[in-house]
Amino acid sequence: MVEGSLTPQPFKGRFELVVVWHIPSPPSPLAHENAGEGEPTLFPKELSKNHTMKSPSPAHGRGVGVRACIINARRLIVLKNEVKLAIIGHTSGDSYLRRTPLREQKIVDHAHPVAEIGVWLWALEDARRRTNEEIAQLSEAMIDWQPPHCDSTIGSVLYHVALIEADWLYDEVLGLDAYPEPASSLLPHPHRTKQGLLTPVFGETIAHHSARLAKIRELLLETFNEMSLAEFLRPRELERYIVTPEWVLHHLCQHEAEHRSQIGGLRIAFERAHGIETS
Repeated sequence: MVEGSLTPQPFKGRFELVVVWHIPSPPSPLAHENAGEGEPTLFPKELSKNHTMKSPSPAHGRGVGVRACIINARRLIVLKNEVKLAIIGHTSGDSYLRRTPLREQKIVDHAHPVAEIGVWLWALEDARRRTNEEIAQLSEAMIDWQPPHCDSTIGSVLYHVALIEADWLYDEVLGLDAYPEPASSLLPHPHRTKQGLLTPVFGETIAHHSARLAKIRELLLETFNEMSLAEFLRPRELERYIVTPEWVLHHLCQHEAEHRSQIGGLRIAFERAHGIETS
């Protein structure tokens, strides 16, 4: 960029003005000026090295006119939906404009022909995606580690997540008295002990737990991918409650999210107990 020039840059969404300082001393005070629109808003007077500051949104205030952010001799000008960066003199640091597109938070890419079923399957798969992200942070040593507060091990929780998904599928949704193969072989242990605790499951690798989770999910998707909307909404009357397959998917999303948080807490407890910097 030529010093002193104004170069328009297409902009949509949020933006950040990132300042990287190469000197130990802090930069000079920073002010945000609303040109002709009230008093300037002062920002913190001291910014640490490699500090990143989010600049005001173009929609801030009345959303009209020019606003300027000044850092030493550098000025960021926002005019309606255009962002221009002007270098108007020598400074002791480097600054650049980092544009961050708005993240789209919406349900997409579900393949089920019935939208009412597809959105719930998408939500269930999104929950699993986040669980897999947590699993990716685990080490083999964490799986069977027994925390000092006698909580369940991570391996036992992973087994429980798979078992509960299969149980709701075969009991509530399909009304079967027992798990068919291959689910029965994948889930040889009972749900809980006589004391009401999760059944301890030891000696399995991360890969084994992940494969079980994936296979049970595959079996569930096979059932729901062939399901009609009428069957999806049809109440199942059990001894203790009435439930629909729609509610089952809602419950499984919540159940997995709750235990994902438990796994994350156990991982952090392991890291702290072994002097590992927590992530």
